[in-house]
Amino acid sequence: MSDRDTSYREKVNSTSYTTALENRLYEQSERLEELHMEAAIDAQLTDIVSSEGLNDKPPLNDMDHLAPKPIFDNYVNPNSVANCLSPYVPTTAAKIAKFVEFASLLESDVLLDIGCGDGRICVSAARLSGCRAVGIDVSPLCIAMARELAREENLEDRLSFFEADATIDPKRLLQSPLLESDLKDVTVIFLYTYPTLLGRLFPLLAKFTENGKARVVTLTYHLSQSMANIAKRDEEFDLCLYNRVFDVTSNE
Repeated sequence: MSDRDTSYREKVNSTSYTTALENRLYEQSERLEELHMEAAIDAQLTDIVSSEGLNDKPPLNDMDHLAPKPIFDNYVNPNSVANCLSPYVPTTAAKIAKFVEFASLLESDVLLDIGCGDGRICVSAARLSGCRAVGIDVSPLCIAMARELAREENLEDRLSFFEADATIDPKRLLQSPLLESDLKDVTVIFLYTYPTLLGRLFPLLAKFTENGKARVVTLTYHLSQSMANIAKRDEEFDLCLYNRVFDVTSNE
């Protein structure tokens, strides 16, 4: 183990570092929740204004036109999956720090966080290990927040964030220009995603892990042994690392 590896592992295990990171990410979550609420209110008011004077289809009851509607294509609605992978559930600082150690992230790695939210995984991983990172998310507010966080942490040269739908048709996803540019050197993929939605990512995960090119780490929601080769697992933090994922949709 190099001196650099030892140094960042000591930082990962540092209580003071984890506490500072936890406080920083808590503030980030509060800001993002405020933005989501403002966007929801704006969307609701827009719906109310646009419906004024349209009496051809009256509401079923007096309150129907005031019912809040999902925003970001159901991004914040936990009961609707639509084209989002999961509702916004931030990862804690302790789990982020453990992920960096568990995945053995190095400065030479390129991390991809699918459903990156406010960018905390990418930012923290880059800060701890020196790796480069790419985050994608369906929410424009999350991407804006992630880019702001990268600027505040002076990590813009190592981080990229894109508003993108990771659940589109596999063939379209695999033909995306991103795969030949920002994602071509990905070596680690992080997923904190509902199991019912992981299936939409199999073609992409299989592409990245073929020939041992990349490894996949899942938090809380994992792949079965019939879908992937499990290299190791951390029971305490509920992390799994896979060195190969199979495209189980290829025969469908």
